[in-house]
Amino acid sequence: MIHVNPQMLSDLGSRRWLMPVMACFHANSALRFAQLRQTLSIGSESLSKTLDYLVKIGWLERNEGHGHPLRPEYLLASEGRTAANCAHSLSQSLQKLKIDSSRLTRWSYPVLALMHKGHSRFSEFENILDKATSRAIAQCLKRLVELEVATRHVGEEYPPSPKYTLTQRGQILVKSLTVI
Repeated sequence: MIHVNPQMLSDLGSRRWLMPVMACFHANSALRFAQLRQTLSIGSESLSKTLDYLVKIGWLERNEGHGHPLRPEYLLASEGRTAANCAHSLSQSLQKLKIDSSRLTRWSYPVLALMHKGHSRFSEFENILDKATSRAIAQCLKRLVELEVATRHVGEEYPPSPKYTLTQRGQILVKSLTVI
């Protein structure tokens, strides 16, 4: 059973560097800007924007009393603990499957979770993920099929209605979404 909420899954996929940054916080509850930049080989501007967003959504906090203002330290907030665990687990699974996280869309993780719960039709994803546009869901499903994480099957019925299901690779990713 999936224990993480769809909003958290959507946030994890919303920005290129968000998941790798949160995965770093899995092992350390406090990291400096320079440590993150060196560990991830990320540009200063990209890291600044990602960290600002993480502070905004409440997953990280700035440690105001520590370090130089231009080289701040960031602390993992209690709301970010689940996200950090999930990001770490997902990162490991993506490495195992040789999938670059940047190839997935913002809605990939919520759609995978919905497939795991038994949803298989485009209209179901569209109804449940009300913040996602039809185009975003279509691109997400196309990408999941390309990465061999999901399969698309069109039945014999009329009108044709494709169904999406998880592959073995998809099952590995779904196990990562289950946070203990």
